[in-house]
Amino acid sequence: MENEKKSIKTKLINIFIVLVIIVISIFMYAKYYETTKIIVNDERIISEKLPSNFSGVKVVYFTDTLIGSTFNVEDVNNLVNNINSYKPDIILFGGNLLNKNVKLDKKILTSLTKLDSTLGKYFVMGYLDSEEVSTSLESIGFKKLDNISELIYNDSITPICLYGVSSYNNGNSKLDELTKCEGLYTLVFTHEGDILSKIEKNKYNLFVAGNSLGGEINIPFYGELYKKYYKTIKNDSIYISNGIGTIKSFLRFNNYPSFTLFRLKSTVTK
Repeated sequence: MENEKKSIKTKLINIFIVLVIIVISIFMYAKYYETTKIIVNDERIISEKLPSNFSGVKVVYFTDTLIGSTFNVEDVNNLVNNINSYKPDIILFGGNLLNKNVKLDKKILTSLTKLDSTLGKYFVMGYLDSEEVSTSLESIGFKKLDNISELIYNDSITPICLYGVSSYNNGNSKLDELTKCEGLYTLVFTHEGDILSKIEKNKYNLFVAGNSLGGEINIPFYGELYKKYYKTIKNDSIYISNGIGTIKSFLRFNNYPSFTLFRLKSTVTK
């Protein structure tokens, strides 16, 4: 009987040790591996409302770099090279460049300057972005769309309309000038997806946002640990990016950091 008790105790200790190893392994994976593996979400957008000259145009949206979290100054150059490898025509940055209490390093701007596009680089403000960040991005060739629209031409008399919405969480978002996009293929990009509740579906053709970070930790059979209101809904042309950095747990599990590549395809014949 005593030997049997010792055997049971030994088994329980072994099970405990295995569980501890599993937990530590998952933590190490979520902390040091998954946070560093940036993937690209390659999406094809097909629409009869796109001007024919925009077929083949590539749009990259990246957001929530949150430099100083699990994404650091030294990582920016690799992200830039990754984005440039797809030869984007339009680059959109969705805000939250730096993590809380992180200072803007000149190395960051030096790397971001290398981002290359043929039709323009644009950004909107996230709720963590300061005026220094805004001014600095403008100084390296990004155009700020602060609740305003921009007509983008691609060797055609018919443009598409790009509308940037400032931070919803900061109470700075406005949609007044969205009416200027009426009748045109309209791409709305912003930081927080919450503004969707204020936009009628027929006012945009493609909506892109970030902020949610995909919940950071996605537990199988449970879902996101840090839940947000909006997710990607491809059928409704709504895309919510997982972003690059982290802000709550400094971990990512079952939720790789990413940016999104949109390949535009018009069904209009020339």
